[in-house]
Amino acid sequence: MAAGIFDLHNGGTTPTTSVVNLKGNFTLAGSSTMKQTTVQSGSTVNFNFTGTGTQVVTISTSATISSQATRSTCAIQFGVASGATIDMGTSVLKGANNTSFTLSAGASIKTAHTEGLTLSGLTGSIQVNGPRSYSSTANYTYNSTVAGQMTGNGLTAANNLIISNTTASGATFSNSIAVSGNMSVITAAHVNLGTFASSAASLTLGGNPQTSGTSYGGDTSPAANKPTTYFNTATGILNVSLVAPSNLSYNSPFAFPLSETITQKDPTVTGSVTSWAILPALPTGLDFNTSTGAITGTPTINSPSTVYTVTATNTAGSTTCQIVISVGNYRYAVASAAWNVTFTWAATSGGIPGATVPTSGDIVFIGEALTRTVTIPSSYVATAGSLTMGNYSGATVATLTFTDGTSSLAVSNDLVMNRPNATATSEINVNAGSLTIGGALKLAFSDLTPDASTSLINRLNISTGTVTTHDLLF
Repeated sequence: MAAGIFDLHNGGTTPTTSVVNLKGNFTLAGSSTMKQTTVQSGSTVNFNFTGTGTQVVTISTSATISSQATRSTCAIQFGVASGATIDMGTSVLKGANNTSFTLSAGASIKTAHTEGLTLSGLTGSIQVNGPRSYSSTANYTYNSTVAGQMTGNGLTAANNLIISNTTASGATFSNSIAVSGNMSVITAAHVNLGTFASSAASLTLGGNPQTSGTSYGGDTSPAANKPTTYFNTATGILNVSLVAPSNLSYNSPFAFPLSETITQKDPTVTGSVTSWAILPALPTGLDFNTSTGAITGTPTINSPSTVYTVTATNTAGSTTCQIVISVGNYRYAVASAAWNVTFTWAATSGGIPGATVPTSGDIVFIGEALTRTVTIPSSYVATAGSLTMGNYSGATVATLTFTDGTSSLAVSNDLVMNRPNATATSEINVNAGSLTIGGALKLAFSDLTPDASTSLINRLNISTGTVTTHDLLF
């Protein structure tokens, strides 16, 4: 329309809906005017872009669009149908009174306006005074040739997003954007992700598909990939088909000996991890690697059985698991006697009796060198970090007996009954007592092929007592 007035609806005696389906370009030149002047309340004009090719929109800054000023229920509703594409260039669709705009699912819009697409106010390519709706499954292209283009707060999600702004500053994200399809940055174009964490199902840079399951960004971002040819310096990040890590675990619980360098403990996890954390802090001497999640070091202080929370994180989210760690002294039963007397215990195998009674962090052995029987007396709560009973190669027997229902033992890690031979069968007589194991109860540790002379493997006797264990291994 080169000049004059285009009145979409100016008559009628009852409310009506008029429809204009435009399949070609749309031009309002000079001081052209598009309006509706009907006074019938509720009358609406639906002006739809329905073409199959790109429909160029050219609107002069002197042109005007307005609905009926005296009837608030009269409206001009602009819409872009699914499959249609409008190219706004730098033009502004500005509507007075009751005008609105809807970009439908499957529709596409291109904008070279430096303010992009906005939800309200006299900013951006669409400046109707009523609602502005941009579908999260529509397609968007930003192609300004002027520096400083913003995507605008109207774009928070898209089907496909194309950045073809080749200025040095490129197109800058105004907020986080979720692209359910492909995000493409064309050759020589640039994007600035701002300070936001955005996402895309796939990414194409300069026409080349990029690796999925990872992150992209500028050189000051925490992204795993920093293709600075396309991503300007910014702290924002783009996650491409990246999911939060999951299935985090360690082979916990751990009972570490005091003042001995531990074997490195590594986590298993599904997915990529960019940072690791643990709370509370590990006992002095143990180190937690915040890049790998590995636990290393030499503990220098005793520590009772403690629950620690490990967190594995990437820019898509995080996962946690709990591990149990204790640090203690070695304690060896060097006499057949009660658990709660120092005469029973030594700090070394076959050592001098008189070591302190085992506590919740200690690594305890019964019958590792000579056959021993240890009894937990009435009304006594025994504790240990781990407990190993018997010695197959030495044919030594270990026996642990609970006196009555008031006798108890809590082992924070594993209780291991080493495999016996025909003449060495270890046993635990829980009787009416209580045995709690935070790790595994291993009734015949290591492999054993019984022969004709092997009548028993190991024995666990319970009358009215209880045994609680995390895992039970035969």
